[in-house]
Amino acid sequence: MTLVTLQRQAPVAQDAVRCRLCDDLIAGQLQDDLLVGQPGTAQVQAVACERCGTTVTRLVELCGSRLDILIRDESRVPRTRKRLPQTRA
Repeated sequence: MTLVTLQRQAPVAQDAVRCRLCDDLIAGQLQDDLLVGQPGTAQVQAVACERCGTTVTRLVELCGSRLDILIRDESRVPRTRKRLPQTRA
């Protein structure tokens, strides 16, 4: 299992322009960092805007810190029906 640490309100890195989670622009002087790895060896893998950081924090508060997430992407794209040729009477 991969350990992900959310570091809230970190100084904005110069190369951080967009949130990795929602793709919104990161404005201001603070950002949230997503660090992957064990404490002491974790590295920043993504940068999140304050809104996404708050969402992750609320999810952990709701579910607890022992959280496994499984994402199912069952696209619900409507299937197009093949039209039968119309017959003329």
